[in-house]
Amino acid sequence: MSIACLFELSAFFADYDARMHRGDFEPKYTNFTPLWRCTLDYVFLLPPLPSSEHPSIRFTSLLKLHDEESMGPGLPRKNVEPSDHVALAVVAELS
Repeated sequence: MSIACLFELSAFFADYDARMHRGDFEPKYTNFTPLWRCTLDYVFLLPPLPSSEHPSIRFTSLLKLHDEESMGPGLPRKNVEPSDHVALAVVAELS
């Protein structure tokens, strides 16, 4: 691996938290059919209001998405997804 490549990788991960906060890493697709593949579905997390007494919440992990090979020509597909939308799920922590 070249030094330039290592520099690019370190620059990529340097502001990872800020990039996650901006939503730079949305899924490539959440709808996967033979004719239509795009991101339609999202899970949003809104920060609490400053005067709110509600607990804060943060995502701790995401459900791993299917790879394209397992989805074949498109969804729905038996034993993969019962819908043409890919399942999205998160684990959230209240504090």
